[in-house]
Amino acid sequence: MNRAIGKILRYERIYNRKKDAGSAHIMALSYYMGYIVSGQQDMLYKANFALTQAAHQADVGLVFLRAFIAYELENYELFSDLLSQLRPLRNAMKANKPRLYAYYLYFDCLLDLTNQKARAASRNFKALNEYYEQQKVPDAEILLASLNLIYEDTDKAFVFLHKAYIRGERSPLFFVCLLRTFNQSRPRNFEGELLLPLIMWALNSGCYIENIVSQNQALAEALLRRRPKMAQSIYSRYSMDWVLHIITTAKMIENDISEEAFYYYKKADERQLHFGQLYDFLLRSAHKNGIEDISGYSLYQYISNEKSISEDILPFIYHLVLKGALGGRHSEILERVKGDIAAFACRCLQNHLFGKYYYSMYKFLLGTDVFVESKYLNAAEEIIKQILFAYDIFANDGRTKKIVVQEEFKKQNEPLALKEGRCRVSMWSGSAQIIGFDEDLRNIISKKPTATRLLENADLTLYKYFFRKGHQPLDLLIYLSNHYLQADQNNLPDEAVLVFKKTIATAGIDRAFLRMIHAALGNYYVRKKDFSKAAQYFKDLDEAAVNKQYLEGMLAAYISAKDYLSATRLAARWAGDISDKALFNAIKQMTPHIGGLNAKKSVAHAAAKLILNGWHDEDLLGLVLAHYDAPLAFWAELYKTLVSFGVFSNALCKKILETSMLARVCNKNVQSVFVNLAQNAPNEDGILTDYAIYLAYEIMINDLLPTNDTILAMEDIFVQSGQILLAYSLAIVYITRDEAKREYMREKSQKILDVALATAKRTDIIFPIFKEIKDKTTLLPYIEKNSPFVYKGKAQNEVVLHYRFNNNAEYSQKPMKYLAFGMHLCHLTHFYGENIEYYFSENMGGSSVKTAPQILANNNSHMLEKTSDLYYTIHNALVYEQMFKYDKVEEIVDAHLAQKNSIRAKII
Repeated sequence: MNRAIGKILRYERIYNRKKDAGSAHIMALSYYMGYIVSGQQDMLYKANFALTQAAHQADVGLVFLRAFIAYELENYELFSDLLSQLRPLRNAMKANKPRLYAYYLYFDCLLDLTNQKARAASRNFKALNEYYEQQKVPDAEILLASLNLIYEDTDKAFVFLHKAYIRGERSPLFFVCLLRTFNQSRPRNFEGELLLPLIMWALNSGCYIENIVSQNQALAEALLRRRPKMAQSIYSRYSMDWVLHIITTAKMIENDISEEAFYYYKKADERQLHFGQLYDFLLRSAHKNGIEDISGYSLYQYISNEKSISEDILPFIYHLVLKGALGGRHSEILERVKGDIAAFACRCLQNHLFGKYYYSMYKFLLGTDVFVESKYLNAAEEIIKQILFAYDIFANDGRTKKIVVQEEFKKQNEPLALKEGRCRVSMWSGSAQIIGFDEDLRNIISKKPTATRLLENADLTLYKYFFRKGHQPLDLLIYLSNHYLQADQNNLPDEAVLVFKKTIATAGIDRAFLRMIHAALGNYYVRKKDFSKAAQYFKDLDEAAVNKQYLEGMLAAYISAKDYLSATRLAARWAGDISDKALFNAIKQMTPHIGGLNAKKSVAHAAAKLILNGWHDEDLLGLVLAHYDAPLAFWAELYKTLVSFGVFSNALCKKILETSMLARVCNKNVQSVFVNLAQNAPNEDGILTDYAIYLAYEIMINDLLPTNDTILAMEDIFVQSGQILLAYSLAIVYITRDEAKREYMREKSQKILDVALATAKRTDIIFPIFKEIKDKTTLLPYIEKNSPFVYKGKAQNEVVLHYRFNNNAEYSQKPMKYLAFGMHLCHLTHFYGENIEYYFSENMGGSSVKTAPQILANNNSHMLEKTSDLYYTIHNALVYEQMFKYDKVEEIVDAHLAQKNSIRAKII
C-alpha cells in the first residue's frame, strides 16, 4: 500500500505543475489503483475530481474514464449521462477506433445491467463477443472477463484473462480484473499459471492478497517449484515459510552450497523448518564459504544426527564448538565431544596438519581435562607458542610493497617488506593500525591492508599458561600488563606485580605505558604499606600522565618517604582529584616541614579547598590566612562556611576587613563581619579602628549609609578611640537619615552629634550636611550664619576659594583648611538674598588648576526676633525688606546707624 501511495504523491506533484488531459488521465488512474490497493473510497472521489477539472477538454478517452469512475462510485445517473455523450460517436468509433468501440459496448452492457434490462444487456454482451472474434481487439479480452465475472462465469473469465496474459497484457486494469476473479473463484486448469503474476504484481503495488495466496497455496507451491528464481524474488519481499521451504529444498536438490544458499539454509534453521539434511547443507555451505555464524542448536543437531562426518569438515565443526564454548555458549556440546576433539587433534598433530581450525583444536589440548599424551601436548604447545600473536597481512592491490605497523604501547616498528603481497607480523592487539607504502616509502597507499589472526580462540587463560611456562615475549607481556591495568587496582594478584616488573625490564615498550605500570606498582606497594618501594616507582612520574586513581597513593608514599617537596607539588597541583580525607591528612602531616614561601602558598590553595568543604582545622586556617592570596569573595565564602559550623575566627575577620579596605568594598556582608568582630573581640581595637575610619571615609566621600549595627559599633569605637573623624561621619549619618527612621539614636548618639558639632565650631569647620539639621535646638547659629565650601583634592596641595558677592568686580580669596580624605573646607558668612559667585584653585607645585565658577544663593528666611547677634539683625532687616515691611526695616536701621561697625548688607 505504501508503494501505491508513494506513486500517487509523485504523480500529484507532476499533475499540479501541468493540468492537461494527459496528466489528468494518469492522475485519475493512479487514484483508482490507490483505491484498489487501500480500499479507501476517497481515492475514487479524488479521481472523479481530477477528471471533472479536465472535462472541458475535447478528449473521448477522458469521457470513457469518467464513465468508468462514475460506475465504480455507483453514480449511475452520471454514468448514463456520460454514455449518452458517447452514443452519437459509436459508428465513428466502430469504423476508426475499434478499441474505443469495444469499451462503448462494454459500458452499454453495464448500463443495461444497471437498469435491469437483461435482454438489451445480453445483446450488447453478444455484440462485444462477436466484435472481439472479428477484430481481435486487445482490451476486449479484459472487458469480456469482467462481464463474465458479473454473470458469475469465472471459468470463462479465467480463459479470457489467460489469453490476455499470453498475448502480453500487463496493464493495471488486467491485474485488477485478475484480482477480482481470484477473489471469486479458483482456477481449474492451466489458467492457474496466472497466480504467480498476480502475486508479483501485488508485491510490487502493495496490494494485500494473503487470503488469495492461502486459498491457492498448493497451486502456488507447485508453480514455484518449477520456477525457483521467482520463489526467491517473492521471498525477498514477502517472507513466507512455505516459500522458503521451496527455495531451500530446491537448492538442496541441486547440491547448492554457495554463500547465497547458506543464507537460505540459515533462515530455514532460524524459522525452525525441519526437514532432512538441512543441517548437513547448512554446515557444508558455511564451511565452504568460511562463515562461522552458526547457532549452537544447529551444531548440536548436526553432531547428534550425522552418523559419519567427513574429516574435511570436522576441523571446522570442532572449531565452531570451541569458539562458542569460549564465549560460554556451547559448553554442553563441548562436554559431549571433548574426547573426540582431543583424539582428532592428536591425529592431526601426527599428520602435521596446520591452519586456523587445527590451531583451535591444538590450543584446546593445552587446557583440557581429557588425558593427552605428553608428546602431543608438547607438540601442540610448540605450535601455539610460535603463532600466539601471529597475524597474516594481505595487500592485493599491487601497489603496496611495504607496511608500517603502529601498535599502542609499543615503540615505532621498522617498515616490513611484503612478499607477493603478504607477510606475517606479531601484534598483541588486532586494533593496530597498518599503513601501506610504496617501495620507496614516499607514498601512502589508500587501500588498507587486511590482517588475519592465525590463532582465533586465544584467551587470557592461554596467555597466563605460557607466562607461567616462561614463554614471555613482548606482546604477551603487553597484553597481560594492559589486562591488569584495567583490573581493580585495590585487589591486584601477586602475579600482576611479576608481570609488571617483567614488562618494565623489557625493551620496546612505549614510555607512556611504562609510566602507567610504574604508577600501578607504586599503588600496589602503598596498599602493602611498603612506602619506600612505592616512592621508588612514583618518583620519576609526571602526575599529569598518571591515572588519577593513583594520586592518593603517590601522595601517601611521598609523605612516608619524607619527600615533602614532591608531596607539596602533588597536593597543590591535583587537589581536585584527591579525596578530601587523604588531602587533609597529607597537609596536616607535611605543613610543619614546608619551608619555602612558594611551597606554602601552593599548599594553602589546597587547604582552602578543604576548609570550604567542611574540613576545618586551626592549623589549616592559619596556613590559608597567612599564605593564600585570594579575592574578598573567597574570604567571605570561607567566613560563611565557618559560621555555618559554629566556628568564629578573629583572624579571618581581620583578613576580610583588611582585604575589603584594599578592595574598597563595604557591603552589608563585610559590615556584618565588622560588627561581629567588634562584639566578639573588642580588644582588636587596631583593625576595628582602622576599619571604622575607612567607613568614615566611605560615609564622607561616597555617601555610604551603614547598617544600624555598624553605626552602633562605630559609636562604641569612637567612645574608646576618640577619633573625631568617626564623630563627624556619624553626625553625617544622623543628619542624613530621616528623623522617623532614626531608631538607632541613643543618648550616646546625641552626645556624639553634639561633640561633632562643637568640635567643628571650635576648629572652624562646617560640613554642608550640617545645614540640613532640622532640630532647632541642635542647629547652632554658627552653622546657620555661614555657607560651607568643600573641595576634594590632594592633602599636600594648597587650595584657595575665590569668591565675590552680588557680582562685585573683584574676587576675594580665602585659603581652605585640609581635614582628611582629600577634603578641603572653609565657609563664608552669607546673608539672606545674597549670591556668592565662587571657584576653587589648587596649587600643584609648578602649576595650578581652577574650577568653573558657580553661584550659591541664600534663600533661608528663618529669623530670630530677639537677638543681640548683629548677623540676625541685618538678616531680619533684609527679610522684612523683601516682605515690603519698610517700617520694620527703618526701625532696625535706626537702632544701628549710630554704630561704627562696617555693615556689609543691601540696606536701603
